[in-house]
Formats: sequence, structure tokens, C-alpha cells
Amino acid sequence: MGVLAPFLYYNMYHRRKLFMGDSGSMVLGLLTAFYALSFVHEVQQNPSEITHPYSWLLALTALPLLDLLRVIVIRWSQGRPIFSPDKNHLHHAYLNMGLSHNQTTFIVMELTLSLWLFVYWFEFLPLLAYAGGGPFDDGHLSRSHLVL
Repeated sequence: MGVLAPFLYYNMYHRRKLFMGDSGSMVLGLLTAFYALSFVHEVQQNPSEITHPYSWLLALTALPLLDLLRVIVIRWSQGRPIFSPDKNHLHHAYLNMGLSHNQTTFIVMELTLSLWLFVYWFEFLPLLAYAGGGPFDDGHLSRSHLVL
């Protein structure tokens, strides 16, 4: 995903913009799905501190998936083909509110980062809370005690 850094830099700080296009975004979606599923598979094969890989997967893909489902429902309810172009995506709503492209990019990145921090909080902070003892301290720390 580091290949997106030049796109982000060039589109935020230069007058002329780079356009990825449909093919580029589909390849990006394919790579995201591949790496996300590979991450889940790796965590299941080699247990580590990460005990909820599907939560991380959802945090990574929640915003694009919800936007996709929302746009499909809108197009379907209007009787249009689901692959027809329009301006119903989430980032278009921010642009229509008068925000700039940079502000819209920042908001979408901030939403995704917030989801990651939320998952991180549920994944690792309970360990810190019970590490020093507490009602479940019976000499060892069991992940079953940390179910929320």
C-alpha cells in the first residue's frame, strides 16, 4: 500500500492531479482484500497477541464496504444499474458540503484511523487493565477473562 503515498502527496500538494481510474482502484481493492485475508490466515496459523484478526479486517475495510453497500442500495432503489456512475459516494457528500479535496481526504483517513484505534483499544487495553491483578487474577492471565 506504500505505492499510494506518491498519489497522496502529489494530489494534495500539486496543482495538477493524478487520477487512478477504475482499473487502478479495482487492483487496489483486490490487493487490499488479498493482504487482509493473508493477515487473518497468518494470525490463525501462528497465534500471537492479536486474538481478533477479523476485527482488524473489519476496521481496514469498513469504510469502503459501507460506502459501497450504501451506493448500491441508492442506485438499486432508483432503478439504475449498480455499476452506473454517479456522485453518491461518501467523499462526494463531503465535497458537496463545501469541503476541499484535502479536507475530505483528511476526514476519510481520520475515520479509518479512528476505527483502527477503536479495535486496538479492544484488542490490547484489557490486557493492560488486568495485568496487575484484579477480580480475575488467579495466577495466570487467560484471554477468556477478557471477553467484552
